[in-house]
Amino acid sequence: MPQPATGQSLTACPDLLRQLEELQREVTLLRQELRRAEQLATIGTLGAMVAHEVSNLMTPIINYAQLAQASPDDEELVAKALERAVQGGQQAAATAGAILQLARGDADSEPRFCKVRQAVEDAVACVPRGTRKGVSIRVQCEPHITAAISATALQQIVLNLLLNAIKAMGQQGHAEIRVREAGNDILLEVEDDGPGVPHEMIPLLFRPFAAKSGYGTGLGLSICDRLARHAGGKVWLDRPGGPGAKFCVRVPRGTPAAANAA
Repeated sequence: MPQPATGQSLTACPDLLRQLEELQREVTLLRQELRRAEQLATIGTLGAMVAHEVSNLMTPIINYAQLAQASPDDEELVAKALERAVQGGQQAAATAGAILQLARGDADSEPRFCKVRQAVEDAVACVPRGTRKGVSIRVQCEPHITAAISATALQQIVLNLLLNAIKAMGQQGHAEIRVREAGNDILLEVEDDGPGVPHEMIPLLFRPFAAKSGYGTGLGLSICDRLARHAGGKVWLDRPGGPGAKFCVRVPRGTPAAANAA
């Protein structure tokens, strides 16, 4: 009988281990790149909205500036032009600052605990005023509620659901974000009074680019689903068919001490 090549097998083991370690590193890097791409996709959705709002903010500023330029001795007009310029600049800076904060966030390196109300309010601040001009957004969340998910991840979830709701309503209607404690979990609901999700679209909702409804292409919802699952939670549509839509997010509760440390 031929003898097993023991020496050769032992020599091959370190090579196999090194290859496995290298593969694990590559898989880790790919996962990190995927998460970053998802985050940038969320921010990319805001691009056209931000450009539209900047245009809306700049138009009255330019008009007032031209009037003031034509009548430099009219102190009241000049003062009004300066006031409008400051207001417009502050609004643009607030929106840009919120989006930049989301862009800088790293859901992997951040603590996996956050104050839910702050994360929700930061997400709402990312929506340009021009986009939600005809939409009333109401937030119901007690300040003490914390969740076992990073602030950036929760912001992305809320922002995607909110943008989908605004799009479905045609930028005209009411949206409500409600948060409550449910046992060991946190239940977050984003509800709107839009047309609702057709029954035939429901199986495709969380598949990227598969859904073609008023609630987006499915990319944002797939991002929400992955982020929630990564935190040990889930996302689902609670009201199929309409009228209106209610998306629910369930993630584990956090502790106040952990959220304060974060």
